[in-house]
Amino acid sequence: MGTNIIIPTGKRLSLPVLLYSEDFEAPVVSGWSQGSKPTGWLLADTGFGANRIGLNNADGGDWTPAIGDDQGMDPNYTNSGACTDVGEIGTIDINTVTYKLTVTIAYDKDLSGKAYGSASGAYDVMLCALEGGFDRQDWAAGALNFDARALITLAGSVADDGGIHEFSGTYTTDPTTDAGKSGYDLAVGIDGATSMGIVTSVKVERIS
Repeated sequence: MGTNIIIPTGKRLSLPVLLYSEDFEAPVVSGWSQGSKPTGWLLADTGFGANRIGLNNADGGDWTPAIGDDQGMDPNYTNSGACTDVGEIGTIDINTVTYKLTVTIAYDKDLSGKAYGSASGAYDVMLCALEGGFDRQDWAAGALNFDARALITLAGSVADDGGIHEFSGTYTTDPTTDAGKSGYDLAVGIDGATSMGIVTSVKVERIS
């Protein structure tokens, strides 16, 4: 389940600081449950196939879990996607701090008969800075609207080797070049496509 950390004003930080984590373990589902999501997340609602996303429990045989890692977010179409809601992570600090995004990806064996797509380990997960009023559910153009706002993008593909794989990236803010982002909300976006891997956990930290 999602966790966010509130930093008291005027307190010296002991770094790294965990700002947000989501392991997708709640609510508990069985197999692939289209339309299911954790509290604090929004799913795509625009475009054909936008609804082809939901939690996927490893008990359905689609992927091989690690101990204690039984569920993940499974986007299955070009217009599908998921994004954290407003305020889940907090606003961006533009005063030269470094953020780190970590994700864990499982290869989707696609054994559950979802009726579209094929087996894949592709993934595309972003840490974005979003202005007020941004439509977090509009994935109809793929990730295009999110790409322009991404601080970190983790994208690639994992092999069907029976394991799950962790990836991370960092972004250091700059008071000058990021001045226009002041007050923007930090958000994690998961971009879907036909044949996607399963995102089994997400973590956002401030590391400096």
